Amino acid sequence: MRTTRKTTSAAVAAVALAATILTGGPASASGHTILRDGFEGNLVPGPTIAGVPSAGRPWILDDSSRVRVREDGRITVNIRGLIFANGDPNPVPFVAASLVCGGAVVDSTEPFDLSVPKGNGHTSQRISVPDDCDDPVVLIRNASGDALGGYFAFTG
Repeated sequence: MRTTRKTTSAAVAAVALAATILTGGPASASGHTILRDGFEGNLVPGPTIAGVPSAGRPWILDDSSRVRVREDGRITVNIRGLIFANGDPNPVPFVAASLVCGGAVVDSTEPFDLSVPKGNGHTSQRISVPDDCDDPVVLIRNASGDALGGYFAFTG
């Protein structure tokens, strides 16, 4: 059987297409990091970020509090010492992390535990990340039932 250039090119294209499909698509679906940052506590009155107001009182947290968001939607949040700025302990048992892209909230984690009174929490979840996430910011928000409230902290 004689192989032509056209047949070889078609075979190469088919293999490339199959490899793209089997590996989950283009680089935008990879695990590359789009945001790795620390958090800043909110100010009162703090700015509204992507339509989300700051929480009613000032909050602070430890400098070791971090977040990492990847293009494939994996998000890891570590919160340490989220308490009121005046030193009063944390009374909030659940929070969620919301991803903001281009000035709009695009998705949020499921609520996760925040220790009372120390304000420590951790989660690793998957959220939806758009192909183009301009100016990513993560907000740590009050999670009461199914509703998400104002933010206590944000990435700087």
